[in-house]
Amino acid sequence: MPNSNSLMVKWPWVLGWQLGLALGPIALIVQLWQQKSLTRLGNKLDWLAGGWLLCLALNVGFASFVHQAGWYAWAVVCAIAILYALTQWLTSSIRVSRLLHFQGALAIAFAVLSLTLWTAQTALPYLDTLASLKSYGISRSFDWQIVSLRNWYPIGHQNYVAGYLILSLPLLLGLSILHKGQQRVLWGAGFLVGLVCLYTTASRGSWFGLLTSVATFCIVFAWRYPQRRKLLSIATLMGTGGLLFWIFGNDRLRTLLLSAFTGSDNNEIAYRVVTNTTGWLIGRDHWLFGAGLGNVALLYQKYLPDWAGQSAELTYQLHSTPAQIWAEFGLTGSLLALGSFCLLAYLSLRWFRRGQYSPDTFVLVASLWSGLLGYGVFSLSDYQLDNLCISGTLVIFIAVLAFYLRAGLETQPSYTVRRLPVAVLGISLLVVVSVWLYPIHRAWMLSSQGFTRLAQADMAGFVDKLEDAHRLAPWEPYYPYQLGWNLGEQAYLTSDVRQREMLQALSTEWLEKAIAISPYQEFGYSNLGWLLVNTQPERAVAAFSQAAQLVPSKKGSFFALGYALLQSNRLDLAIEAITLELLRNPLLLTSPIWRSPELEPVFPQVLSAFEQTCTRFINESSAELKPYFYQIRGGLHWWRGNFDQARADFSHTSNPLNSIMLSLGTETPVSLLAPSSPAEAAAMGWLDADKKESAFYKALLLSNPSEYAYPESYLAQMSQEIAQSAERSASFHQWLTEMAPVRSQRNQRLGFGVLSRHIDGPLPSDFAPRLENVLMTQFFGDLFPAEIYNPGLDQLLAPLREQLINQTE
Repeated sequence: MPNSNSLMVKWPWVLGWQLGLALGPIALIVQLWQQKSLTRLGNKLDWLAGGWLLCLALNVGFASFVHQAGWYAWAVVCAIAILYALTQWLTSSIRVSRLLHFQGALAIAFAVLSLTLWTAQTALPYLDTLASLKSYGISRSFDWQIVSLRNWYPIGHQNYVAGYLILSLPLLLGLSILHKGQQRVLWGAGFLVGLVCLYTTASRGSWFGLLTSVATFCIVFAWRYPQRRKLLSIATLMGTGGLLFWIFGNDRLRTLLLSAFTGSDNNEIAYRVVTNTTGWLIGRDHWLFGAGLGNVALLYQKYLPDWAGQSAELTYQLHSTPAQIWAEFGLTGSLLALGSFCLLAYLSLRWFRRGQYSPDTFVLVASLWSGLLGYGVFSLSDYQLDNLCISGTLVIFIAVLAFYLRAGLETQPSYTVRRLPVAVLGISLLVVVSVWLYPIHRAWMLSSQGFTRLAQADMAGFVDKLEDAHRLAPWEPYYPYQLGWNLGEQAYLTSDVRQREMLQALSTEWLEKAIAISPYQEFGYSNLGWLLVNTQPERAVAAFSQAAQLVPSKKGSFFALGYALLQSNRLDLAIEAITLELLRNPLLLTSPIWRSPELEPVFPQVLSAFEQTCTRFINESSAELKPYFYQIRGGLHWWRGNFDQARADFSHTSNPLNSIMLSLGTETPVSLLAPSSPAEAAAMGWLDADKKESAFYKALLLSNPSEYAYPESYLAQMSQEIAQSAERSASFHQWLTEMAPVRSQRNQRLGFGVLSRHIDGPLPSDFAPRLENVLMTQFFGDLFPAEIYNPGLDQLLAPLREQLINQTE
């Protein structure tokens, strides 16, 4: 089912997979009752399973957020039960073979479905878009850097698709080696389809995983069949050639490798540096048993480093399995995970050396280990154990390996159990867990019904359902957050003053409840602050201070604090806060919001403070940061019309836009024969009166980074508005600074549902006002470049931020 990993956190799908997992313990209880014996994993692996159960109990008991930890811990218990149920069932090589053949067929069906959906819903529409862009003189290629062009079908994320395929592809190759004739062709074709599907994910980690799988496969076969090393060498060379072609055909991988060799910045590497560092800090504070399963998303912003910038402001997983295990399980879980891998690897090496197996068995075990090692390398750059198809495949592979290891190394694989005590214990556990889970699922169902009422404009029904959901699951922050935001949204929409005040009071109450449940989420503090800023500015200052401490580099954090300080008549601190915002988000000074009655009187003081701080940092900061401060100070000079001072500052930078801006600002002739950037196309529209609208139309197309062009109606309307604003302007400088079209929009929290592990409700939009100068945000934004990730800049600003926040308390 498309986007199935997201549907896991939507009613009623959440109930479906929970019932599916519960079948594991139920099946195990039934098997033990019928067979009167338990087939052990053998070879000390059962001790590890027991260790994991004990670790889970301690993990939940010491978790920061106990209920979330219990929710995920039950899923792990079910996975262990499924492992033992499979072990009970895998009584012969025939059953193992059937299971692996089924898994292979499932992998082929997965790859075919994935490629079909991706081709029909992503690739072909984008190729049509590329063709339409050519008619405007814009030539683009298929760009894997665009996230939504990567193949995420059917699970919901390209890395999940890649992870499953990394596990499954070696099995398909092994099955093609085992069979002959038409079956070999079928399995081989499935393997090739899977490779193509893996390529379309554009996952860089998958390349390293595939390289590990190929190397493992070749090394093991070369060791086992030395007489075929020449053939294996040829296969290795072909595989190496394919992997090299993969590099040159994938711009994401090529960019990554170039960044690694040259030491240049790469935002996606920075993203993982931030998430791994945050994971380390969480684990360090909960070093023995971890913070608790499922706790990372709730603690993440508390431990986000102050140098992280805007690279990874919020995430529900750390994009690294070792980092996730360390953060959520601590030292205990990390040692158990390492011990589990080492014991399984040691036992497998002993099994290989004994040589008491058939050629077919060798191929299958080698295939499984190739997939596991490849996935192990891939998992260093992502965490996917909460994905059912991946964790389920891992459980199956471990059960099969345990079967072969028992057959080759174990002498007493089972022992007798007493049916009645086991049945009573197992059923009692299921009853206890069911009693605990019932209110959670009922709350989820009621909230889903509430969101349906909301979509039908039945606000009272929505509030009733969400309040009931909150009473059933008072530890879940999603319900009060949705109540708080939706009530606040209604307050902004209504024109009735009394009703607005009542709704704002209710919204404030629910947001405060959500914050009490989950105190480390910037979203709650920010929106609470905007609800209070005009009526209770001191409380708004406190809320915005908390938000700024959690995510100091987020756009708007210190502007919001500054505005609240201004409303509470603390002018000096307000200017200081807004200056800190502009140093990190300089494009804000081009916003029409400064024309508002509250801000217009202080804007000159803000600009003066901003200029003085830039000058100070130019004199005091490192050589790496000086160009940034020269650029934004030069941009300020240009914005004020001081072109000579701007030229002096721009001489210290390498921004190609600067020369165009200086030429147009001073009305110096500039040559733009073939515009290739939004700024050049917009400049061409300004210079060529006869082609204004077409040039602005092209500039809008060039400024759109997404996979689909803007709607024709939007392009036509906006290009006409831009052309009309240019006609009303006496100069290029006046056009940008005074006459530019204004766009009013609010920042939507696109990841709110996924990060909250609930997607039933609407996506909130921040209450913060957001007015944009269209010309600057669409075309000329590089005049005030935004630094997504610049640790040096954020470390420089950190003491000033801390000092300001301390002064607001």
